[in-house]
Amino acid sequence: EERLRNLFENANDLIYLLDLNGKVLSTNKAIEEIFGYTNDELKNMHFSTVVAPECQEMAQQLMVEKLNGVSRTVYEITCITKAGERVLLEVNSSPMFKNGK
Repeated sequence: EERLRNLFENANDLIYLLDLNGKVLSTNKAIEEIFGYTNDELKNMHFSTVVAPECQEMAQQLMVEKLNGVSRTVYEITCITKAGERVLLEVNSSPMFKNGK
């Protein structure tokens, strides 16, 4: 578990975990560096908080698709940092299951 935590925290890629409602459960240091929020600020924030207005509908649709069985999605999305800067990200996401759910 310690090795996985170390890998998660020190990866150059942005890594995040969301709950089924889209709230942030955990992020790594790379997200903090890009977005300017601390992990504590991000926790329990809804993912849509950082999604640009023009990408909101697409982001919601992709979340629904994942919850309905699409195992992996790759897409580009524009996000807004704490400082108000726009960043274009390529997102590769997939659901995680616990006890088959």
